[in-house]
Amino acid sequence: MTITNVLLIGATQGCGLETLLQLLNSQNPYTLTLLARNPDAFQQTLVERNAALANSPTLSTKLRVLKGDALKPADVSNAFAEAQRFGGNLDAVFFGVGGRLVFSSNPFAQPTLSPESICARSIRNVTDALVALGQQDQPRLVVISSNGLGKHGHSLLPYLMRPLYSYLLPAPHIDKEHMETHLQSLAGLRDADFNPVPDAQLEKEPKIKKLVIVRPALLVNGEATKKFRVGPELRAGYTMRRSDVAYFVYNNLLGGPQDEAQYVGKSIMLAY
Repeated sequence: MTITNVLLIGATQGCGLETLLQLLNSQNPYTLTLLARNPDAFQQTLVERNAALANSPTLSTKLRVLKGDALKPADVSNAFAEAQRFGGNLDAVFFGVGGRLVFSSNPFAQPTLSPESICARSIRNVTDALVALGQQDQPRLVVISSNGLGKHGHSLLPYLMRPLYSYLLPAPHIDKEHMETHLQSLAGLRDADFNPVPDAQLEKEPKIKKLVIVRPALLVNGEATKKFRVGPELRAGYTMRRSDVAYFVYNNLLGGPQDEAQYVGKSIMLAY
């Protein structure tokens, strides 16, 4: 399957932004539609990251930015429709939505997530729009999640990382756990933490047909190393650069040179 028409939701910062930059800098003939809550802020970010790219006269032929919120069903549905109008049948949808940690003045209080349950709420809007798309060949859905989720996922963490995850990340991880439970069920995929049902009880005709979940280790900034581990289960995974997550997503999941659909229907961990 050749992937050229991609809708990106949650790609104005973090792993999503890095992925978008990979696609924009690729020689592949991509047609990209980006849903952004604040297009002006995104434009400023793009200028800061790559002024030549941001000011390129051909950028508008490759990228279309739509104002909208992933938490609003109508905005998400409109993004799908506009992506089809811009580039024809959709080949892939990238989901990299995430919230921000909010710290209390109480040093013993765990951080909360803002907006609350942003991943779980947004992904339902995305899957609803995907199922209703009415396209014969359903687009691939690539979702950025996290490692350390669920009882089994937590057991794979390095011992030194477990206290950090337990104190700092419960709120975003609970959100992502709800997101994964929803996705694994709709995709008819068995998962020890998020869809632990016998094979006989799995969805026979899954509503989400081409799901890939990416679970990177603790995210940090820095230039891509292009050297990291990939697998369904990785132990001793401490960190992962956002730029390397994007390098993997572009090359293996969104039509890059190593994309042979080998990860479709799987949850993949990334770590150094």
